[in-house]
Amino acid sequence: MTKRKINKKKKEMRKEENVLPILIYALIVSLVISALFYFDVVGQIDFGNDLDVLEKELLELEELEEDLEDMKEFSLQGFTEIDVEISTDFAILRDKSKRCDGMIVAIDPNQGYSIQQGLESKVSFRPLSHDSIRDILEMYEIEIVAVKITDLRRGVYFGRMILDDGEKIVNLDVRPSDGIAVAVRTDTPIYISESLLEEFGENVC
Repeated sequence: MTKRKINKKKKEMRKEENVLPILIYALIVSLVISALFYFDVVGQIDFGNDLDVLEKELLELEELEEDLEDMKEFSLQGFTEIDVEISTDFAILRDKSKRCDGMIVAIDPNQGYSIQQGLESKVSFRPLSHDSIRDILEMYEIEIVAVKITDLRRGVYFGRMILDDGEKIVNLDVRPSDGIAVAVRTDTPIYISESLLEEFGENVC
């Protein structure tokens, strides 16, 4: 190989040596730009907004479950309407659709007297507590939608009174005797759990 060719080859090798750092530098710059672009795009994703949406959906699901639970409490499914009769120290809860099916339950004489007064639309010289409750409800335009006898636990009956003031409906815990005493004064339907009637009912004819 001639000296001229050797010098030419050296020049070409130097050019290649000079180009390699440039290529490496360009590659590094390209990687940096790509990384910056990636993090910029990711940064534009509003993860906080996604979490807010998820939290809102979970809250709506919880509210739906509460609404369903409320619907169960207000529902009359599994209940049957009854008439009430008072006889000395017990009450007869008679199935309105099957007159001979019912329950006989012990009742406090004072409560029995109040229920009987309500059934006969009588008002004493001084109003009884249940008369005052009726007057308060009427004054504030609160309607009693229904009274429900729901359960018997350890010999104690439990009941609910559903009230409606036109804006909201509430479901209150109430002693069945109190609920009945107010219901008979306001022509409110009274219901009893069908399972209670099935378990403790008898022929009341």
